[in-house]
Parts: sequence; structure tokens; C-alpha cells
Amino acid sequence: MDQLGWLADSLDDSVATVATLMLGTRFLASAGREGLWHERVVRSYRDQWKAKHAETVERLSRADVALASYEAEDVRTWLQQVPRGAPVCSFPPFYGSGYEKLYEPLNAHFTWDAPEYAPLSDADVVGVLGAITDRPYSLTASNHDVPELHQYLRGVIKATPRAAPFYVYASEAPTRIVAPRQPIEPVKAPRLRAGEQLVGPLRLSMLKPSQFNAPRSRYLNPRVAPGAANLAVAVKDGTGKILGVFAMSPSSYTTRRYGWVATYDAVLTALMICAHIWYGDGRGLTDVFGVWNTWDSRVHHLIPFDREKQDYIAYSTSKLFAVVYPEVVTLAPLIASPYPSFSGTANPDT
Repeated sequence: MDQLGWLADSLDDSVATVATLMLGTRFLASAGREGLWHERVVRSYRDQWKAKHAETVERLSRADVALASYEAEDVRTWLQQVPRGAPVCSFPPFYGSGYEKLYEPLNAHFTWDAPEYAPLSDADVVGVLGAITDRPYSLTASNHDVPELHQYLRGVIKATPRAAPFYVYASEAPTRIVAPRQPIEPVKAPRLRAGEQLVGPLRLSMLKPSQFNAPRSRYLNPRVAPGAANLAVAVKDGTGKILGVFAMSPSSYTTRRYGWVATYDAVLTALMICAHIWYGDGRGLTDVFGVWNTWDSRVHHLIPFDREKQDYIAYSTSKLFAVVYPEVVTLAPLIASPYPSFSGTANPDT
């Protein structure tokens, strides 16, 4: 297609075509699709193509391992041709038409003599796994837990706490389990579903780190690495249904640069400064600052006032700290720094 005409000079009968196909797996899924993000992806690769393609060609040319032969055929017939004593490493599709979906963008923009074959069913996959492991040296993986193959089970892998496990079967290897070590505790409050009416006022409820991990694992992009949150909060509507969650963690920059002792002292000092501004004389003397208005709003959400009981309900010191925490972590690096900090204005005389 005209949109990809700039790839024509990168195709030959050798390593240049291989490099083009490898890079194509990164951006061809966005080719021809509407939307700023897809357009930006294709434009980025087009603008950097010469450098990226040359780098990939050079890396492939340096490879010192070459294939003795290659056949584009069904794994079932291929296994029948492999000598019994030869090592076998094969990874059947984990899901129906898995490889077809994976390489769909390549097939949409490149033509080749594709072989004809029947997609593997679940029963076929289990049979292939048995044929692979029935070798003196073998390695394969699948999302199928096959009891008959437990003697070859060498590992169980989970990319995220809620992801489906994958089972690694091999002739020789130590057994291990690879999974995120993250405690998860269910949040029993109901969620606000699509189409349900939002009822005010909104309020905030504290969560334990393990409770925060549950919705995080379910809804957050799995590519986002888990963080160590020391303050986790659920946002609820007036009926107690959860709208979402958020969390905050201490600045690793401050700890890494100044050490735990200086960071601890800086955080405590920042808390006292904020308390002085919020409730002490600082509130009356710094009208231009006005950050206490934000703190007042936060405290009403975290520690609401019960008019019938004439008392603040659900009070805890940790919630009170949470009210000023964003400003505390902003002040802490300045306080921990051994070097004096100066603030300037546009007017050098002020």
C-alpha cells in the first residue's frame, strides 16, 4: 500500500528482508489505522527507519548461528521427520489461532507462499506436547496443565498475579515457579458498574496494601511494574460503591540520594511545617499561600464529620498524615539536601 512504500528499498532476498519483517512486528499493527496514536507510531518508524533498519541488519549479520534447514509445515508432521535421538524445542500455540493473530499484521501487508494446515485444537496441543516430551532432550511450554506430563514439568510461570499460568516441560532442568511475590486480599465493597447511577457525595476509604494490589492487578496495564505503596485509598460514591483506587509511595529519589536517616528526619520536619501552616500561626500569616484550603477539603473526605453524632468518624492518625502527604514529599528533598536552596522571582529586587 502507498502508506508503506518507503519499505520497498529495504526488501531483498536476504538479511534486509528479515530485518524489515522483524521491525514490522513493532509497528505494522498500526499501519492504516485511524487515530493519533497509530499515526504517531508509523510516523516515528518512518522517520527513523534508515537508522533502525541498518542497525538490525548489522546485528543479524553478526549472528554466528545459522539454520541448517527450515520447513514451514505443521508441527505434527515435522515431529514425524525429526530423528528420535535429536533434541526438540517447540512451542505450540497457547490459544486457538494464537500465531495467526500474532502475525496477522505481517500477513496483511506482505504476501508469501503460506502453507496450508489445520489449526490445533486443545486435544491436538496435548498430543503434540506428549510427542515433544517423548524425546531424550526436549523443551516446550503451554497453558495446558497435563497430569500425564508432570514428570517433565520444570516450571510454572505467571507474568502477573491474575494472569493465567504457563507450564514449562523439559527433559532436564531444576523445577521452579516464577510468579510475582505480591500479597493480594479481596476488596469486598461492590464496584460501580457501567450504566449505574453515580450517587454523591464522594468519599475516600483507606485500603491495606494487599487490598490495593487486587484491583491494581485486575485493571492496571500489566506492563506497569508494581510499586510499593504506603498509602492506598479507594474512592467511593454515596452508596459505598468503589469508583476507583489510587496510591502514593515515598520518593525513592530522596532515600537513594540522602539515605534513610536524612529522609526520615526530613519527612518529620516537613510534617511539622505543614502542621504549623495548617493549624498554627502560619495559617493567619500566609494568606497568599492558601494550601490549607486543599487540606481542609481532603480531611472532609478522609475523616467526614457526622452531624448526628457531632463527631468526626473513621478518624486515624494515618489519614491525617495522608492529608498533607503530597506536600510533605515535595518539601522533604529540599529539607534533606545539605546544600542551601534559594528561591527566586522575576523581580531581582524582591
